[in-house]
Amino acid sequence: MEYRKLGRTNLKVSAIGLGTGVLNPNKDSSITLEKARKTIELAVSNGINFIDVGKEYDEEFISKAMEKIRKKPYVITRSESKSAEEMEKDIKDSIKKLKVKPDVYEIMINSVEDLRNKIKEGVIETLKKAKFEGSIKFTGIFSHKIEVLKEAIKTNEFDVVMTLYNVVHRMAEEIFPLKEKYRFGFIAAAPFATGILVDPKYDENIHISGSKSMNAENALKFVLSSKFVDATVVGMKKSEHIVKNTEIVSKELKLTKKERIELIEKTEKFLGKEFCRMCRYCEGCGEVSMADVMKLLILGKNFGYLNFVKWQFSEICNKLEGENFDKYKKNCPYNLDIEKMIDELKNYMLK
Repeated sequence: MEYRKLGRTNLKVSAIGLGTGVLNPNKDSSITLEKARKTIELAVSNGINFIDVGKEYDEEFISKAMEKIRKKPYVITRSESKSAEEMEKDIKDSIKKLKVKPDVYEIMINSVEDLRNKIKEGVIETLKKAKFEGSIKFTGIFSHKIEVLKEAIKTNEFDVVMTLYNVVHRMAEEIFPLKEKYRFGFIAAAPFATGILVDPKYDENIHISGSKSMNAENALKFVLSSKFVDATVVGMKKSEHIVKNTEIVSKELKLTKKERIELIEKTEKFLGKEFCRMCRYCEGCGEVSMADVMKLLILGKNFGYLNFVKWQFSEICNKLEGENFDKYKKNCPYNLDIEKMIDELKNYMLK
């Protein structure tokens, strides 16, 4: 396993970390404490030394799952607090539930207005105070929106920055020039773009031309070969995924500039001109997670898993009736015609 210094912190983290959102029993009833414990133990034994938790997950559950692990991984957690009082309460609550001082405590910020409000309401100052007093070790920020990070980084209040970055969603490269000046640690989230960059192999009998290049090795190599990326975090609950992904990052992670461009071209050739990058800019625009719906279109159209798509889409198609797709399109940085793509997905249901 390769270990890298996380920006201006004194943390040396594994190139890949474990995202525990997939180990949330509140969202997946199949997750038991024993399963979560085995997953974290396997990750640590394979060299992973940091986990991403977050208050939106279940901090107490993850803490219980780590109780018997001798060598504890670094812990990153986050809060969406909107006031100084909420921030102080959330930090204390996280420490109580996790039973450790978080190594990085992030604020999740959803818009530039949200950032400015949190500065005004003393949220950032409370985070700084917690670091000064030793309640947390380092400060961090998580946002899906690059315009938020551009402004937040220039405050120089954050030791660690986390956002989505992968071969098809490369907006994070806009903040990379700031890394030398502000020396923040950068963790790439969603290197597989919520799964669209890796053939899930729902049916071994289906072989679509070009799908061989859609694999975990290419996805991880692209992200970790960037000199600006310190580490990446992946949600993994299956033992085979942990073994495979840690094996990948234990190999040579370098790609030349030419190889990176070729990988971008190959990936976008397979996915086409118009597809959802899973950037989540449209989250909160309606009752439906449009990125999850758009993922079904990719699985059917590009990977050929029509039976799986029909099964999944049947559960959400009624929720799309009467939906205002203009809201989603307005928030899409790639200007996708969401309504047209929904109609295309519906047509696949008729095949």
